[in-house]
Amino acid sequence: MAFQLSRAALLTSCTLVLNAGTAAADMAIAFEESAPKDRFMIVYTGSCPLGPTEVVVDLDGSDGALVFDVAEGGPGVDVFQPVDVILGAEDIAAISEVKDGDRSVTIRFDRMMPMQHAAFTIDVDDTTGARPTVIAGAEINGAKARVLQAGGGVLEGTFGTDARARVAIPGCLS
Repeated sequence: MAFQLSRAALLTSCTLVLNAGTAAADMAIAFEESAPKDRFMIVYTGSCPLGPTEVVVDLDGSDGALVFDVAEGGPGVDVFQPVDVILGAEDIAAISEVKDGDRSVTIRFDRMMPMQHAAFTIDVDDTTGARPTVIAGAEINGAKARVLQAGGGVLEGTFGTDARARVAIPGCLS
């Protein structure tokens, strides 16, 4: 039996988890360990709309040498789960194909509006052998979140031990 959250519960969860302490316009990305699917939540906290925007979650450099486990076999262990958008699907223009063992996923938005939320689930595994199916904040520490805007270059944030990354968006204050 799968655990399902309502859209309202997901929005509340995203807002509370990601906006604590946010003062400037940020793209806030949080990782949440869960079974059998792990969750990534994205919130744009700015007050002005953004044009075409890509958000990249890049696990390369994570302390746990994390990988996406989306198919049987490969570097992941036990249960595998493909990408599943659970919030904001109507706002997502595209999501990159994720193959088993990949370390990055890109979510493309045609535009981002103030306080826009999105969330997706996927299985993330630790390849260092410590606790491969349970990811703590320390294991995602060092992973990157990137925001690419048309004509605006690449902005980057790093996941900390709190399993959150913030990417400052210049020129737009919340």
